[in-house]
Amino acid sequence: MARPSFSERFVPCAVRISFSPRRTTGCLTGSEKKFCGTAETSPHLRVMVSLSLTAVPVFVTQILLGKPRLLLVIAFYLSLYGLKFQRSVRMFSAKHLEAHRARGYFSEKYEKVFGRYIEFFLGYLYGDLPELGRTVHVRLHHKENGGLEDRVASSGDDRTSRLHFLWYLSDNIWTTLGIVPFGYFRVRSDVKNQRRVLWEITWYFVYCGAVSVYDWRIGILFVVVPLLCMNFIMAITSWVQHAFCDPEHPVDYFANTVTLCDEANFMNEGSTSVITTDLGCTGPRCRPIWSGFATK
Repeated sequence: MARPSFSERFVPCAVRISFSPRRTTGCLTGSEKKFCGTAETSPHLRVMVSLSLTAVPVFVTQILLGKPRLLLVIAFYLSLYGLKFQRSVRMFSAKHLEAHRARGYFSEKYEKVFGRYIEFFLGYLYGDLPELGRTVHVRLHHKENGGLEDRVASSGDDRTSRLHFLWYLSDNIWTTLGIVPFGYFRVRSDVKNQRRVLWEITWYFVYCGAVSVYDWRIGILFVVVPLLCMNFIMAITSWVQHAFCDPEHPVDYFANTVTLCDEANFMNEGSTSVITTDLGCTGPRCRPIWSGFATK
């Protein structure tokens, strides 16, 4: 009987870790405050550990073996996205909240070692360029707040139109690649953020080029495909999360996502969630805010 190869033995282990993050990271219970300064980051810490124990070893194994192995490719995609894309949702939530934090997740003691671990390390694996969170999302998207210069704003599109979404998806790739943010900061003579985005583009394409030179098939499967997947994930997240308002069809819930209105402005479910998570408003502390929303 033939002895199973290393990839055949390693992949089932990686898949088990990928589908049982709570069991695998059960040892983290009580460690959140030590590493992150607060226990509220526990779900995001589990995502970081789970990806580090699955996607990273799979990628390293593939590099060491050279020729792409189908089992490793499948394990890599499962570790990033999950069987029903549930892991991509957790990953997006973790990276989004990290972008809104001044120092990322880790406490001052561990920040110098891990830094912004998701954005500047794991992001290379799932196709998210560094600085797209801390710089582009926070200092461009939230600053423009759906205005004319906000390229991820979708309020001018017809949410029920597939063609509008395809145009939005194709246009979003330039933000994913960092081209649009670089131009935005350059026009405004924002040298600091312009340099940040330039380094982001440079380092990511150096990584992409190095992997592709080593083996172009690995470059496509492990770098280009995750980049395109991240473009789709970010586009569809923005499409369904940000507010739409169709005055001609006010009762169409699919064309209108406004959930809270007053005399001055409105908030949709996306901005409400961002506000509460950004403030760390979870559990009992969040109930008074949600109660206030319910009365409106």
